Amino acid sequence: MPPRRRPRSTAPGATPRTPPWPPRRRSGYGAPHEQHRGGGSPSSGPRAGRRGACRLLRLHARQGPPGLRLRRRGSPTTMILKYGAGVKSIVGAASCAVPGSLRGWETLLSRHGKLGLRETLAPAVRLAREGFLLCKTSGMWFEVAAEVLELTEETRKNFYTGDRVYVTGEEVRFPELADTLEAVGEAGADLLYEGELARRLSSYILGMGGIITEEDLATYEAVVREPLSFAYHGRTGYTNGPPSAGGATLAQILRVVSAYDLANLPEAEHALALSGAMKYALEDRDRAYTELAENARVAEKLTGEEYAESQRARIFGAAGSAFGHPYTTHLSCVDESGLAVSITASMGYGSGIVIPGTGIPMGNTLGEPELNPKGFHALRPGERLISSMSPTIFSDGEGT
Repeated sequence: MPPRRRPRSTAPGATPRTPPWPPRRRSGYGAPHEQHRGGGSPSSGPRAGRRGACRLLRLHARQGPPGLRLRRRGSPTTMILKYGAGVKSIVGAASCAVPGSLRGWETLLSRHGKLGLRETLAPAVRLAREGFLLCKTSGMWFEVAAEVLELTEETRKNFYTGDRVYVTGEEVRFPELADTLEAVGEAGADLLYEGELARRLSSYILGMGGIITEEDLATYEAVVREPLSFAYHGRTGYTNGPPSAGGATLAQILRVVSAYDLANLPEAEHALALSGAMKYALEDRDRAYTELAENARVAEKLTGEEYAESQRARIFGAAGSAFGHPYTTHLSCVDESGLAVSITASMGYGSGIVIPGTGIPMGNTLGEPELNPKGFHALRPGERLISSMSPTIFSDGEGT
């Protein structure tokens, strides 16, 4: 991979404001001590009508040997969340991995964007500062994760009002996060990965029993990968490919249901076909995608027609069970030039950690069993985690 050029984070001719956290010069860090994929924000972006123009941005940590003093550090905290029959989730600072979304957004903007990071973050800054009404899905997840969101006083300050979490329809504000995003927009992503924000984040996480070092943050890089492509009813889909499992799982589902005329199926059969394809694909995702080095081979088998035929036989040979849950955060946009982007952003259930004075909430990537099936401390330092997200774009080859 060629050396990364630092993209501009302000519009040409703009005078950047002096941020509250001045960026620090890179100081020649080597490989990370204990670094894994952190941020949950993969994206894909083909230009409609241009064959082969699709690229997928996946956020990964750079691999490297461990530092022995951190190899077994971190004391996980387990909570049972109030969702269904109860969901076990590992939270706290030990569940936090390196946040990668910001570096990914900056890379995406430098390759394809017309605006700088400051202009792109401006709407988020305004909403965080002026407030917005909590939507139904977010309100539900706040309730599910209420115990996690009171893990520390800093977290309570951001997500609680009085003795309870915010509920659907109430106005929420994140003024410290607004200041942080504004400063990052002016100074660039280096503020988080190599500047004062990096020092604050690492110092707090280590102090709370986590494993993120300043070196981990400084050496983090976004990786651009070729997408997984697949055919569906005369169109080509581009999605999140291996070593991630999310896109391949989506492709597997669509391969199975492509044999049915869904629009004309009776309602019961329509529901059975969709729910069955999803049920068995998710079972395969949990069972088969355990070794990252083998995930490309696994995806090729599970998305093939021979395997799809066996899945169809299972769906209509037994009573499949329907299921579902509210959606995670996703956006899809197409501009006037035909440039398309599909981004999924999720924190999972959250770690219960907010970095003091910054408003930055940390995800619990290392603590989610579906993303870290080997368990805590089982990964090799630098090993990349599986992702369930599958931002996808379809093209008919004619410009749409």
